[in-house]
Amino acid sequence: MRALLLMCWLAAPAPAADLPEKKDDPPHAVLKFPDDPRKGPKSWEMTLEMTTASGATYELPVNLDGSKGNVYCGWTQVAAVTANWMSDRDWSSYTLHIYGVRTKESKGDPVKSLVLTNRLVDGKGELPRLEAVGGVKVETREADPEAKPDPARKAPPAGPDLGKQAYVEFDFSTLPPGGKCDLWNMTLKLHMGGRDEVYGEEFGFAPEYARDGGLCRLLADRFREASLKAERVGKTTLRVYGLTRKDRYYPVLKGEVESPDLKAKDLPKVTNPPRL
Repeated sequence: MRALLLMCWLAAPAPAADLPEKKDDPPHAVLKFPDDPRKGPKSWEMTLEMTTASGATYELPVNLDGSKGNVYCGWTQVAAVTANWMSDRDWSSYTLHIYGVRTKESKGDPVKSLVLTNRLVDGKGELPRLEAVGGVKVETREADPEAKPDPARKAPPAGPDLGKQAYVEFDFSTLPPGGKCDLWNMTLKLHMGGRDEVYGEEFGFAPEYARDGGLCRLLADRFREASLKAERVGKTTLRVYGLTRKDRYYPVLKGEVESPDLKAKDLPKVTNPPRL
């Protein structure tokens, strides 16, 4: 199987600001990972417990394998965005800036406190920690590796259930079969409500990679790492809902597909909102 050859943002979201924060930056928690994966353990379990300004509580579990390199920052961001947390990845470091959770309105429910619990599974080393910005209460703990979970405990949800939401849908099942030696270039563009920028993902791929689900899976993870709520539906459909930036949410209003290698009739089908 031939994998993607090129993945790059055409208009990348601005990275989260480094400490100290700007005066207009909302209060939030900063999750900092080791700057070198060799400093961390082979694997560990991480739990993030958030209480928001409205009094809601959420518990996000993330299992991490440090032996696979620095992807643990990306994995955590994917889990956070999937659970409707408002989290920005700082691409200049192994850091996430957590502002709260999404609501159905444009502004989120701000984080009031965040507790990080690390539980070692294999090996020893430096573990992630929390830092506070603007009065948010944070705490970093290390759990007993031998402790057994309480079977009677009912954990809070990972994040808020927002019900049905509008989305842009890209259906790659309309692509022509293609040959074994074909390599197609393509660009997906996203127009966000409330923002002037147009975001895009440019990539090259072999046709079979789109048919077997690999393309949509990779694109969904790439979008979520960049704070876009996205998901794969089946093997060949990608849905994108919107972008979180700090404590704001910007819904996707329109999607576009361009390719120098395919005719218009062969491009993926794009379905734009409203669709609820």
